[in-house]
Amino acid sequence: CQRGHPRQGRYAKRVKRPYRLVGKGDRSMGGPDRPSAPLHLHVPATALIQEDESDPYIVYTINLEDDSHKWNVQRRYSQFHALNDWVNQTFGQAGLAPFPGKTFWGDKADHHLTEQRRLGLEQYLCSLVRHPRILHTPQFRFFLGIKAPVQGRQKRVLAPLPDNDFDPTESAVPWKILTHEGCEVIFATELGGKPQADPLLVRKEGVLWGQLGAEPEAKQFYREMQEDRNFNNPISWEQIEPSDYDAVILTGGHAPKMKQYLESEILRQKLREFWALNRTVGAICHGALCLARVTDELTGKSVLYEKQTTGLPKFMEQAAYIATGWKLGSYYRTYPEYLQDEMMSLLHNREQFKTGPMGLGKGTLFDDSGAFVVIDGNYISARWPGDAYLYAQTIVAQLQAQEDSDGSVPHEHYSGKGKEPIRHKHVHHDLHRDDTNDNDNDNDRDHDNTNRNNHGNNNATSHPATTQAPVAPQDEHVPAAYLPAAALAAP
Repeated sequence: CQRGHPRQGRYAKRVKRPYRLVGKGDRSMGGPDRPSAPLHLHVPATALIQEDESDPYIVYTINLEDDSHKWNVQRRYSQFHALNDWVNQTFGQAGLAPFPGKTFWGDKADHHLTEQRRLGLEQYLCSLVRHPRILHTPQFRFFLGIKAPVQGRQKRVLAPLPDNDFDPTESAVPWKILTHEGCEVIFATELGGKPQADPLLVRKEGVLWGQLGAEPEAKQFYREMQEDRNFNNPISWEQIEPSDYDAVILTGGHAPKMKQYLESEILRQKLREFWALNRTVGAICHGALCLARVTDELTGKSVLYEKQTTGLPKFMEQAAYIATGWKLGSYYRTYPEYLQDEMMSLLHNREQFKTGPMGLGKGTLFDDSGAFVVIDGNYISARWPGDAYLYAQTIVAQLQAQEDSDGSVPHEHYSGKGKEPIRHKHVHHDLHRDDTNDNDNDNDRDHDNTNRNNHGNNNATSHPATTQAPVAPQDEHVPAAYLPAAALAAP
């Protein structure tokens, strides 16, 4: 492994085997399983979309066909642009059609402008399809709505939610990626009513002056999730049978009505039962607090007492409160005590709580350079909406590793551009990383069957930065490692 890959920055890693996005599509992303014949595509039309009070925007319809399936997806120009940035960074532009660049003038409804761009995007996509290394990356296949065949039993993931005020990004992005991977996501609310996300995060005006709301793609995923059958027909918390699920994901949110979810004794009992099964548990933002408040029946301590974890860091909660308190009062302060302070008080050692890199960098499907995820055993945690893509991809990798390891739950910590999952026990690390800290490698473990050569730092509690831990034998407990994250990359 090499540190500081020149194409992808300090925390970058080159992927030897790309992360697999498999699965079951939906209204926007749904296409056939991985095509066995050449893929043909055409961009025949554009449309000007006006949703609610948001500004109008252009979408481009992409029609796709293989030997037995036809499907279509719609993408905004900004999504094409993100794809192109990733292609440039990962593969370069050699042999590809030119990408139609941004224009800083002109009317969105200008037919000549949109027609020129439509033709240019079609030529560009066709050149990507002819590039075998690009075509078989999970990012590009996700972009085109191509699903790989689901292997074995379909995974079932439980997603408890409050009736109102949960974060749309932290719920919809994991839902999108998990369902695309072939998982079935079952929603649960207190009494089985249809939930609604925090309205300030999905409106055009954002929380304040158009800022702090969900990103456009996350809003798109949330709109799609609102049409999902399971989302419209949740079960009640009382109806949860923990043994029916392969994983639980706990969404965050900070607005006042989140307390219904954060303080429910019924939900805590169900989570306590699920935790005892030693299956995959994911928690992001205030979802980590929800789990930290669950006590072990034998010890009386939090189930996270011995775990490495993250959650909404104090510096983020303080910054949001200071910026908006004059207008919105305690909207960003769910409780008088900061989340980080309460969680630290429930852990064996305050240093078990990892704040991650300072700053507000947000991860996307193509770039997780600002994201951060901590994995310890069966438990995966993330901080805020900016970590949602990496968090969801890590859960998928954990479920795949759990299946591959005959029921035992491997551990990873993911971060960084070009990271791939490293499967091992009680270690968090990058999902797609290649940069490695070679210090303290006296705890080196055996490599897994993907032949990834990793010389990890297994003393990550005292070494927070760039460590990629190797596979640990299933009967050993290895301290958790943690890393700042960067984006997926191709082999």
